[in-house]
Amino acid sequence: MKLIIPIFLCLNVLSASRVEKKVDINADGKIDRIEIYEDKELIEVREDRNQDGKIDVITIHKSATFSKQVRQDTNFDGKYDRIKTFKKVKESPNNKNAGKIQIRTQVDKDHNGSYEIDFYNYINPLQQTDSNPSPKIP
Repeated sequence: MKLIIPIFLCLNVLSASRVEKKVDINADGKIDRIEIYEDKELIEVREDRNQDGKIDVITIHKSATFSKQVRQDTNFDGKYDRIKTFKKVKESPNNKNAGKIQIRTQVDKDHNGSYEIDFYNYINPLQQTDSNPSPKIP
């Protein structure tokens, strides 16, 4: 009995730093977005994008590794058929992509559980993705 109490207290302290914020964006009585924080840092966002009460998109943030993963259920069948993973490439003298952001895209086109499309792209961290770049100041 003496051993059970310290273990319970230890687990309770460890879980106390995790907080879930649930939001009903469209006021239909169903949770549309769940934000999960650990030690006041956003680590995961779960979203119901078609208002059926089921999670369709999960975004996982990992600040320690400067990475993010987005899992999407595009046809709302409960299976994630598109995954995008973003991570910073480590500095290395022989790596031409060092310091860039690696984007891995995986797509299950026919929704059979295997990813037919799987490719990598690299962008500079400050690369402008807007089609209308800011005007240059003379």
